[in-house]
Amino acid sequence: MTNSRKLWEKDQKALRITKDKLGKNAIVAVEHFQKADQRFSEAAYLLKNKKLKTAEDYYNASFIFLHAEYSLEGFALGALTALVAMRIGYESANKIYASCSDRFCAFLDMDVLYSRYGKTDKNGKFVHRLKNKEHLKMVNAERRLIGLESLELDRVVFSN
Repeated sequence: MTNSRKLWEKDQKALRITKDKLGKNAIVAVEHFQKADQRFSEAAYLLKNKKLKTAEDYYNASFIFLHAEYSLEGFALGALTALVAMRIGYESANKIYASCSDRFCAFLDMDVLYSRYGKTDKNGKFVHRLKNKEHLKMVNAERRLIGLESLELDRVVFSN
């Protein structure tokens, strides 16, 4: 088992434990985030020292970067390692790429383009806020490029 896989398994286990106990025990949350910082450092070490070799290694690292540190750096590293994973053969890394990219944008109070992090209309329906139909064409071309379905007009609100 690769080092990135071991980190990924620790990350997934920690997320399950935190989700189960977060409301009941605040100490668990602190421990989760302390260990998450350690996993982030380990994944960054693997990346910096060119220890990530396979598409799965990059995919696993992208999860660590996404979950370990709620920061622009974490989201950027998550998106980039997911992009590398896609390029070298891990097609389903498109979803983690989309999630990291959207969280990066949401962190900066920008509208998201891929997933359901973002804004809803007055009826609670999730919508993407775009500038115009040309912007919609560009967004849909980008979504298709990473293997996501195009946005339908009923999920778009134009700002002008």
